[in-house]
Amino acid sequence: MLLFPKHIAFCALFVVGCLLFPSCRDARRGTAPSDIQSHSLPLRYATHFGVEETSYGYLATVYAGGADQQVTFRYALVRGDSAQVPDDACCINIPVERLGTNSGTLFGFLDLLGVMDKMVATCDAKFIFSDEIRGKVDRGDIVSLGSSFDINGERLLFAHPDVLFLSDLRDDPHANVCPVVHNFEWKESSALARTEWIKFISLFFDRYAMADSIFQTIEQRYVDLKKRVDTIQNRPTLFSAGSYGDTWYMTGGEGFMSRLYQDAGGIYLLADTMVPTVTCGTEWLLEHYSEADFWMNCGTVRQEDLDPRLSQMKSYKNGNLFHFQKREKTTDGLHITDFYESAVARPDVVLADLISVLHPEVMPEHETVYLGRCVKSGEGR
Repeated sequence: MLLFPKHIAFCALFVVGCLLFPSCRDARRGTAPSDIQSHSLPLRYATHFGVEETSYGYLATVYAGGADQQVTFRYALVRGDSAQVPDDACCINIPVERLGTNSGTLFGFLDLLGVMDKMVATCDAKFIFSDEIRGKVDRGDIVSLGSSFDINGERLLFAHPDVLFLSDLRDDPHANVCPVVHNFEWKESSALARTEWIKFISLFFDRYAMADSIFQTIEQRYVDLKKRVDTIQNRPTLFSAGSYGDTWYMTGGEGFMSRLYQDAGGIYLLADTMVPTVTCGTEWLLEHYSEADFWMNCGTVRQEDLDPRLSQMKSYKNGNLFHFQKREKTTDGLHITDFYESAVARPDVVLADLISVLHPEVMPEHETVYLGRCVKSGEGR
C-alpha cells in the first residue's frame, strides 16, 4: 500500500497521539481492594448515571437505558498519581484541563461551573449560538472537529484534549487518542433530570460540591414556580409539534418537554403516549388537535410559513402559536437557536416562560427568554 504525504503525516500524528494520550486501559488496573471506602452520592431525578465517592476520587457509572438496566460505561476519576481502580472502569485523572465535546448541550453546564475555558475542541461550529465560543473557534483557541457524527481525527490530535465527551452510543475510533466519555442527558425523561447531569460533568473538574449547590438552586426555583400553578383549575390544552418535510414530530408523553408543559399548568394532550416522540401528517394533526388552546414549538416564527390548512385551528386563529426561537441569530444563512444549547441547564427559566404564557396573571412581569409568539402576516417579529 502506497502512503502519500498526507497519510504519512496523519499516521505520525496518530502515533504521537497514542503516546501523549495513553488509553485508559494502560492506566492503573486491577480489582479494587475491598477495604476502599466509598458511598453513593444522591441523585433526585437522573436515572442514566450514578456516582460513588471513593478514597481516590469518584467512580461514575453511565447507563444505556435506566438505572435498572445494563451498565454501559464506568469511569474511575482519580486524584493524584496512584490508585487501584476496577478492571472495567476507564481511568481518568482529575481535574481535567482540556476537554472536547461533540454536543452543544454541555456548554450551559460548563458555563455554570466556570470551566468554559477548559474546552479546546467541539463539533458543528457553524451551529453554535454562543458568541464567546464561536469567537474562540474563529481565533483557533478552540479546534473545530467537523461534524459531530464524523469527528476529524487529525484535528482531534492537534487539540489533544484530556477527555472527549460524546452524546451517543457508538464505538468511537478515537478512544486510543484520549478517553471517551458518554453523556446521555438527552435520554432523560424530565427537564430536572437532564439538568442534574451538571453533577456528572462536574466530577471531571472535581467540582461536585459546586454543581450540587447550583442544581439545588435551580431545582428550588423550578419547584417554587410549579407550586404557583399547582392549584389553578383553569388549565389550557396544548400540544407541541414541528415539521420536517411532510412529517410532524410531536413531543410524546415520555419526552422531557411533556412534563414541563404540565408543570407549567397546562393539559398536555399527548401526555398519555408512552413514547418520547410521535409522528403524524397534517391531516391527522388537524383531526386531533384543532381545538387545542395552545400550539407550542411549532418550528417557525411566522404563522404564514405554516400550511394554509392549519389556519383553521383554534390556536392559530387566537394567535396562540409559540416557538422556542426567541434567542436566535442568522449566520451564513443558518438560523441558530440558543434554546438547544443553553436551556438544558436552565429548566427554571423555560418553566417561567411557559407559565407566563399559559397563565399570564401569575407572572405578569416576566419577560420570556426562550419562548416567542409567532407573528401574524404584516406584523414585526
